[in-house]
Amino acid sequence: MLFRSLRSRALWSTALTVSLLTGCGGGGGGGGTGGGSGPIPTPSSAPTVAPNSPIQHIIVVVQENRTPDQLFQAFPGADTQSYGYNHLGEKVALKEVPLQEPLTPGNYYKNFVQECNGTGSDPTANCQMNGFDIPTIEGNHLPTYVYQYINPNDIQPYWTLAK
Repeated sequence: MLFRSLRSRALWSTALTVSLLTGCGGGGGGGGTGGGSGPIPTPSSAPTVAPNSPIQHIIVVVQENRTPDQLFQAFPGADTQSYGYNHLGEKVALKEVPLQEPLTPGNYYKNFVQECNGTGSDPTANCQMNGFDIPTIEGNHLPTYVYQYINPNDIQPYWTLAK
């Protein structure tokens, strides 16, 4: 139930963001003016694509609380990393897990501060980004829990889009 609620919130959040961004385009009539915010800049030249480029489309995949390393770990040609580092500087191998996990890592400021593992006088300055083994997850100390990648069978639609 929590997973559906988070997924629903993520979808609505994405839809709202897209709506807001498309609404920022001005969209006024002709003549180079938008809705009162000043002239709309004219592009200096049309975008060009290399004649033999295999790239035809760019699709941005966003999955809340996931990284490209987690989603595309074994994808052919993907530039991913199969490990991370803990706050002691030790290499931690990512482990394969299903997409639907029973626990959810915290998304609070206190978690960010711990994960940042900053070295400055401000705990968020000079982030080493190696403190992911420090925060507790739903009251449990599970130092290697977030070092994971998703089973490719669970995210086949993402892989299909990426091909």
